[in-house]
Amino acid sequence: MADAANPFVFIRARDLGLKGNENIDEFSNNEATLKKCQAIRLVVAEIMGIAKTEEATTKRRFRRSPG
Repeated sequence: MADAANPFVFIRARDLGLKGNENIDEFSNNEATLKKCQAIRLVVAEIMGIAKTEEATTKRRFRRSPG
C-alpha cells in the first residue's frame, strides 16, 4: 500500500489471474478482474482509514502498470 495523496495498491498480475501484458481494452473489459480490483480497493481504503467500506464504493479508475 502507498498513500501519496492518491492511494495505490500494487498487485502482481498473476495474483489477479493475468499475464501482465494485457492491453487497456483487455483489462477494462474483464469484469471478473475489475470486481477483484474493486474489492481490494474497498478493503485497502478502510485499512488506510480513508473511508469506511460503504463510503469507498464510489467508482474509481484503475491504473495498470505499463511493465
